[in-house]
Amino acid sequence: MLAVVLLAASGVFFEAKAETKKTPPAGKAPSTGKAKPELKPAKPPATDGLYEGPGVAEAPIKAAAPVAPPVVPGSPSAVIDLKPYAPRNADAWPSEYRPAPTDLLLNQQDENRAAAIAAYAEAEINAERGNADKALKSYKKAAALDPADARLAIKVARELLKTNDPTAAIQVIKDSIAASPKEPKTHLYLARIYADHLNKSDLARQSAEKALELSPDYFPAWKAVLDFSAADGQGKKTDELIERAMKSPSQDANFWLEFALFLRKNSGLENHKPPAEDEKKRIETAYKRALELNPKSAAALAQFGDYFALLRDHKRAITNFEQARALKQPANHPALENLGEKLATALVADGRKADALPLLERLVADFPDRNDLGMMLAEVYDQTGQTEKALAYYQRSLALDLTKPENHISLAETLVRHKHYDRAVATMQSAREKFPDRPEVTYSLARCLALAKKHQLALEMFATAQKEMKGRNEDLASDAFFFSYGAAAEQAGQFEKAAELLKKCIELKPDSPEAYNYLGYMWADRGERLEEAGALIKKAVDMEPENAAYLDSLGWWYFKSEKYEEAKKELNRAIELMAGEEDATVFDHLADTLDKLGKRDEALKLWKKALKLESEIQDKLTKKIADAEKK
Repeated sequence: MLAVVLLAASGVFFEAKAETKKTPPAGKAPSTGKAKPELKPAKPPATDGLYEGPGVAEAPIKAAAPVAPPVVPGSPSAVIDLKPYAPRNADAWPSEYRPAPTDLLLNQQDENRAAAIAAYAEAEINAERGNADKALKSYKKAAALDPADARLAIKVARELLKTNDPTAAIQVIKDSIAASPKEPKTHLYLARIYADHLNKSDLARQSAEKALELSPDYFPAWKAVLDFSAADGQGKKTDELIERAMKSPSQDANFWLEFALFLRKNSGLENHKPPAEDEKKRIETAYKRALELNPKSAAALAQFGDYFALLRDHKRAITNFEQARALKQPANHPALENLGEKLATALVADGRKADALPLLERLVADFPDRNDLGMMLAEVYDQTGQTEKALAYYQRSLALDLTKPENHISLAETLVRHKHYDRAVATMQSAREKFPDRPEVTYSLARCLALAKKHQLALEMFATAQKEMKGRNEDLASDAFFFSYGAAAEQAGQFEKAAELLKKCIELKPDSPEAYNYLGYMWADRGERLEEAGALIKKAVDMEPENAAYLDSLGWWYFKSEKYEEAKKELNRAIELMAGEEDATVFDHLADTLDKLGKRDEALKLWKKALKLESEIQDKLTKKIADAEKK
């Protein structure tokens, strides 16, 4: 009896039998002589307070609710009216005891939609398990149950296309169009099937135009129509369509943002082709309309900044990037990715390296594994004269990723620029041990050895690099390679080999003034083949008439040709063009010329001035000064 009371108090009611009584034999009625109604087995108590007919009540019953009286087994009162003790909320678990209210019943369309969702879920599970056939079957069932769902129809069509069944895919899409004829997405997907899988451009265009007719604000429809027009070579019609789109009354900022991106890509700007003025006007108008409709759109500002960055209008790019960053919106659009990096790049390109440095330092701190950011910071340090910091970050970048030869090469090139030649050689020797089969590494080591004046080793390494390039990376054997190789041969005193290599450079790049000048100067300085040397140097000067180095070569050729007045004129022009970057060799050449013209005092002043500059001709200058002072 105590058990019965406890169960009743917990809200679970059922007919209980006394433990002391035995079950009556088969065929005999209970002692009361009155048959009791058969009760269904009770379901577990509901945990959400919802009520389903006899057998389950709200558990636990709140204190304020009336408590059902105890049930006395075998008594007529064993069947109790439970309505006063049921919860007051509506049934959400209908049963035979309590049918669902009519307002909770699904109509046929909703039942089909629910069944479609279940079939779609089953298809996804089968797809995840790799059971493609079962998945496809369930996808088809889902689409048949709810053809008006465009997303579902497109998903099923896509799966059918994977099985190379465009006919079935088209039928699914057409069924969806019949059920929901004003949905532009299905018309547009049908256009893509016709175009991409059946090569039926006319039908594709008709479907795309229908999508556009149904939803003039839906830019993918515009893009499809424009793409089909361009593919057909109908340039005039494409322009007319673009003009129509530009006159759209759309108040959707995303429409204009997508349109601006389309126009930008269509202009060729992404491929570094400068757009025409009318194209620029359209692009900028579309971006401005997007921002008028949504001035707080960081994505629109950032994308507008990307446009200006491509135009190399760095100031306007910076303005847009800074405004986008100030909004502090999540990076949920491709244009917002790496926004800080894009701003830093624009600042550097605009010459505002000092402003870029703090931003780059923060980026490197926030993304320590981004080796490219570390390299960018190193380059800016290098460009701002902070050599030690630059070298530290190049070294850090190398340590972060030792697997890339270019990291070793970048560090070596920086060391070379700052005349740390031995460290550059050591860096590339280590790289070559790690990458023995990479000709670009061998090439870089050869250049470092040449600059470190280890001429014989440099020539050997250049020859090795040339062999490694064959059949592996022949593009590396460029005019630049042969120029460096030829210069190394000249420095090593192998003048015939140098001439051969420099001629190869000229053959590969006939408009290479540097090679013309180097070969001409080498011959002129040695007093050899003066006529040919002069022709080469003059060719270089014709190509770059304001190049001080080439004018120095021309002046020196005149000197070697004993044309001292002409020599003086060209050498003076060279010094004027050096713009503060004084060169001891040029001063020495002009001093020699003045000495030949009988102006020894002026020559002596120039030799002394040249001696104060760090150069490789210090000993030669000291001797000339001493000789001049004796006379």
